[in-house]
Amino acid sequence: MSRQGKKKKPKNRNLSKPPDREPNQQNASELLTLSQQQFQGPLPPPEILQEYDTVVEGAAERIIVMAEAQASHRKALEAKALDAQVSDAQSVRKEARLGQIFAFLIAVMGILTGAYVVVKSSGLSGRIAGTVLGGTPSCRHSDRVYLR
Repeated sequence: MSRQGKKKKPKNRNLSKPPDREPNQQNASELLTLSQQQFQGPLPPPEILQEYDTVVEGAAERIIVMAEAQASHRKALEAKALDAQVSDAQSVRKEARLGQIFAFLIAVMGILTGAYVVVKSSGLSGRIAGTVLGGTPSCRHSDRVYLR
């Protein structure tokens, strides 16, 4: 006969009842309440402003003036930062345009110089420049001239 393990039945526990206490402890319930308030922005809620005003007379007005000054200062800084970004973008575009113009001028000068060398020299330098700048047709033209 094979032995199968017997499953134990869990004990019924009543978790809703608190454990028995010793006679010298108090049976009164203790209640702890934790409250947290949070606000976002430069000004606290009106209730808190009113409490500041009761502690120090005129504190609420000073807090409001301080928040207004901070907001105007932040707006001025953001405007300066935006102006700086715009001027930087304009200077980058200007530099890129100048780079393109100078690259075009260098390319044109190279082509004109190569064309001058091909036209004015009939020797090996003309053939090399013609091959580099104009490809094989200019070399063939030079070969035809020399073969005759």
